[in-house]
Amino acid sequence: LAAVDPIDASTSLLTAGTDDLEWLALRLAGLGFDFEVLEPSMLVDACLDLSGRLHSAARSSSDTR
Repeated sequence: LAAVDPIDASTSLLTAGTDDLEWLALRLAGLGFDFEVLEPSMLVDACLDLSGRLHSAARSSSDTR
């Protein structure tokens, strides 16, 4: 379940709940928009973990070109 509340003309606040923060991090990243995680800190960690995996995958791919 999630709710999106407008903050201003270019900013919204997403409030969401899930039992799987890795899934939420992946979904947020897949939206293609810049975003900032306000809380919980465990979602920040999930985003950092995803970022590291994507960075490693990109480095590996660029090594084989």
